[in-house]
Amino acid sequence: LPISLASLKAGANGRVIAFEPRPLNLRFLHGHIRANNLANVTVIESCVGEASGEARFDTNTGTGTGHLSADGELSVKLVALDELVRDGKIPAPNLIKMDVEGAELQALAGADNVIRASRPTMLVSTHGHQNHDGVLKFFALRSYSVELIQPKRPNGDAEVIARPR
Repeated sequence: LPISLASLKAGANGRVIAFEPRPLNLRFLHGHIRANNLANVTVIESCVGEASGEARFDTNTGTGTGHLSADGELSVKLVALDELVRDGKIPAPNLIKMDVEGAELQALAGADNVIRASRPTMLVSTHGHQNHDGVLKFFALRSYSVELIQPKRPNGDAEVIARPR
């Protein structure tokens, strides 16, 4: 079934947890939250990855395409969703929207226990052929059905929705 943007609303009783490592984007995000009087949004100033720690982040590609990079100029916090849920810092999600600019497999690895236990619907932007193929394999091994929302572009970028079977 196609997914509609209207179905992604958190609603009055829903909760949104957003992860953002970049200070410039954090200012924009907090400004939007204030302007729209959103009381159900929590912002965690971190990247999502395989394990908690620190990482380097490259911001030279634009506000929407920053990414983890060994030679990035910014030092950022890294968190694993499994650890946050296990430690009671966030609830188990029923929907995950992920656009991590090439770190898809690391972020999924850091959420594997949550994905296996909670079986959330997943919207994932993939970046590059290798990541795209790895994401499809990850979901296949966990009994998810995957549908392309946006056809795969020549460089391997795509947007997919994964639903538990």
